[in-house]
Amino acid sequence: MSYSWFYVEDELLINIYRKSVEQNLDKEFIEFVFTEIKGRDLVSEKPVHLLRIK
Repeated sequence: MSYSWFYVEDELLINIYRKSVEQNLDKEFIEFVFTEIKGRDLVSEKPVHLLRIK
């Protein structure tokens, strides 16, 4: 299955990640979203330190 996150804004993607972790959703989905966030350079070296968060 292929997903296109191209049109998803950065803040929305971060919110999806946060809510997924809070609600203990599927681990593969959380990792998939985090990989997209990481690919956009929205995180530092560690997943817990998300940048661009107000």
